[in-house]
Order: sequence, then structure tokens, then C-alpha cells
Amino acid sequence: MTARVVTFITPTPPDISAFGVRALSAWLKHRGHTVRCIFLPGGIDHLTHSGTYRYVYPPDIVAAILDITAGSDLVAFSFMSQYRDRAIQLTQAVRQAQETMTVWGGIHAEVDPADGLNHADAVCLCEGETVLEELLNAMDGSDRIAPIRGLLTRSQPDPGAAGPLPHIDDLDSLPWMDMGPENHFVLDPLAHEILPLTPPTMQRILPLMPAPGGGALTVFRTMTSRGCPHRCTYCANRIRAEQFPGPRYLRFRSPDHVMGELLDVTRRFPFIQGIHFFDDVFTAMPANDLERVCRRLKEEIGLPWYAQASPSTLTREQLDMFVETGLVFIEMGIQTGSERIRQMYHRPESNERILDGVHRVHAYRHRLLKPHYHVILDNPWETRDDVRATLELLTRIPGEFQLCLASLTLYPGTDLARKALDEGLLTDFDRQVYRKPFFIPKGRYLNYLIYLTDIRWIPRRLLRFLGKAPATILDRPVFGPLFDILRRITDKMRLIGKGLQALRTGQFHRIRNYFRRVR
Repeated sequence: MTARVVTFITPTPPDISAFGVRALSAWLKHRGHTVRCIFLPGGIDHLTHSGTYRYVYPPDIVAAILDITAGSDLVAFSFMSQYRDRAIQLTQAVRQAQETMTVWGGIHAEVDPADGLNHADAVCLCEGETVLEELLNAMDGSDRIAPIRGLLTRSQPDPGAAGPLPHIDDLDSLPWMDMGPENHFVLDPLAHEILPLTPPTMQRILPLMPAPGGGALTVFRTMTSRGCPHRCTYCANRIRAEQFPGPRYLRFRSPDHVMGELLDVTRRFPFIQGIHFFDDVFTAMPANDLERVCRRLKEEIGLPWYAQASPSTLTREQLDMFVETGLVFIEMGIQTGSERIRQMYHRPESNERILDGVHRVHAYRHRLLKPHYHVILDNPWETRDDVRATLELLTRIPGEFQLCLASLTLYPGTDLARKALDEGLLTDFDRQVYRKPFFIPKGRYLNYLIYLTDIRWIPRRLLRFLGKAPATILDRPVFGPLFDILRRITDKMRLIGKGLQALRTGQFHRIRNYFRRVR
């Protein structure tokens, strides 16, 4: 085996978790290759409803990236669909400047490989550890590479040419994620330049989560699993699950493997103040393993921890154990209050099951931070009554909470995207998908009322009343711009409130960093 040089480039959300790239980097290093990782954190907050904004990296950033990729045998890009424009720009820059092979991976490449082959030399269709290793071993200077399972190339565009997709059943056979910091680089959001990802820089860029008693903690995000127990029609997890039916898709690392990683990371980076389990449903882990992880978290790590759960899997017994062992925050997917739309999403929970789950969380309100609940709006198949049902459900949730609202995005390859294509609802992927502000629901009267449900001083009864008769008049497209403006004004007022809270608690660095990020 000839040792190769690989550079991963990953446009990411504002944090630099990048689980896929870090896993692949660790594996290739374990197999003797030299790996560089370039993390490009950045939001998409400049997008507008019209979808007219297109992000472009400035020339000095592109030049710095090309300096790092120089001498690479392979440059690999991993990204989600919202970052496609950025991946295209950098792929073109690499191909124009250097004679090196480029490959696209990650969820966008998996669901739309034809798009990947329009821009890169190859596309990885699945988990990439064995795929990339075989590709690196096959590089012998010739223009044609023999078929490799899970890899499409321009000379081998048939996904079935090399046989079924490879699959890693034993996650414990993989090394822990590569946290560097050697050969890791980052687009620093404060310095606005590509810098080595040193521990002090990592400390500034790792995600912040709310802290008990106020303020924020620097957290390390990890995943204990691959896969998801749900088969939602709006999500690419359903596509992946269909490739590996049965229990092979949802896999878990052992407690020893998980704890080994956490002990190593917290020892090497003592500025880490909390652990955030980013699994789609942390509570889906086998019960005995879940208990062992939680007990060891308390005994060996001793830091606050955060997790995502599902109303259909979260039990009171689990919550008892979680809180006892250090859980301080939980978030859950509610998605919709309409039983009809929930069936469309293939989510099995009833409204009563959801309310049971949030009441269980509310029972720990004195020991847990304000929970986050995820809701999807702007479904083109929703009626006004469907949206009213979501408003009704949210006004029945007790206590303080924060809503994480999303505008339904019809990602390529998903069931809902295919349905929208068949019905003529999806006609422009650039505008409706890749450049869509998925985190900003459309300006709409009922959407605005839903947005207001996590402001506790607004009476629930008033919101329910406003969602009834007045909606018949006000919930019309002509009034959309008005409610979009109202939402933006409310956002600014809430931001000012957070700033005043930061002033009261002496968190001046958060205010300073905010203005440096948005300059």
C-alpha cells in the first residue's frame, strides 16, 4: 500500500462538528495515509425568501484553501445540500488549479450522485471508510480506476457495476473521530481567514450550549450511533435505511468505545465544559448500554450533558436516570400537530403521545434547562386547519420552551421531493432547495402565531382565539410580507433582550463576539 495525501474540505454549519469528515480522517490516518482537514463554518443567514442570495468565498480564502490542498492525491468534499454552491465553487477552483482527483461525499452526493458527477471526478454513495481506502489503493497514475463498491466515477457511472454498497456493521472497529488539531485548518469566523485549528481557536469555535444558572458552555458534540429509528419522508435517513433494511442500518457504538472517546477528548482539551450527544434519537440506544453510558458519564466525566430524544421513545425511567447522571438539556421533534400531516411524514406519534413526552420533560423543569421543540412549517400539502392543529398543540405545551422552526425543504431523493416533482410543486432546485432559508418559515399569519407560542407572557387562550376566526381573513398570501416584517422585528427585540441579559450577567465576550461575527 502506498501512503497517500488526502485533503478534506467541508462547508459546515457555524460549528465544526463535521462528524463524517472527522470519522473518515481518523480511519485513513489509521490506515497510514496523511490527512488534512479544512473546516469552513458559516451560516446561511444572508439568504432571503426569494432565494436570490448565493454565497461565494472571497479570492483570498480560495487561495488559502488551494495552498493547503497543494500536493494532495485526493481532495474530498463533504457537505449538506444548503452548502452546494460553496462546494461547487471550491471544486472548480481545485480542478482548475491542480491535477488532483476530486470526490464528493456526504448526504447531498448520496441522494443526487448525478449532480456530483457534473462537478467532481467521483461520488461516494455511502459511508466512505472502505470506499476511500480502496480508491487510494487503486491510484496508480492511470486515468481509469477499476470499479469500486460505493463509488461512481465519470468512466464508471453505473452504481451497480462493482456490486452492493459496502456497510460497516461494527462501529467499534472504527477509531474515534479525528479531533486533531494537527493538519486541521478552519475559516475563523472572527479573523475571517483560514487559520490552523489550534486548541485556543477550537475553544472559540466549538459550539456553545446554554449553561445551568445562565451563560453558555463550550461543548463537544459526538454521536453514539449511525442511523435513525424513524423513516421520515422528508429526511434522507429514509433513503439510507432502504439500502440496508432491518437492524443493519441503525447501529450503536459500545459504551466502552463511547467513553474511551469522551475521556480522551476531555483530557486533551480541558476547556470542554459539556458533552452534547447529537444522535437523532439518543434514547434509541439499547437500554443496558444507555444505562452504562449514563452511569459512566457521571462517574468518569462529571460534566453536564445534552441530548436529543423522541416523544415515542423517552420514558420517565430514562429521564430519572438522565437527570441523575448530569443531563441538563433535551430537545425533541414535534414536527406538526396535524394527524394527517404526521401520517404523510411517517411519524407514528399521536398528539397525546407527544404531550405525554413534553409533560415528562416539564416535570423536571427545576433541574433541566428550557427544552427545545422542533416544528416544520410551510408544507405545500397543509391546509389552514392543519396549521391550526399545530398551533393548538403548541399552546397546550406546559412551561417555558424554545421552538426550533423549519420551513419544509424538499431535499433531492426524499419521498416528499418525488411527490412534489410529480405534482409540479418542485420546479427549481436552486431556488426551492439549495438556496432556501430553511430556518425561516414564510411570512404568514398562522406561522407568526406559532412563532409566538414560546413567548410565555402571551396568553395561550389568546393565541388559540387568534388562530380561529381572524385567520380566515389574515392568513392570506397578500398579508405575508407584513407578518414577515413582524417576525423580523420580534427577532430583533428578542436579540436585544438576550444582549441585556448578557450585560446583566457580565458576559461581555458574547456581545463582542456577536458583533465581530456579523460585521
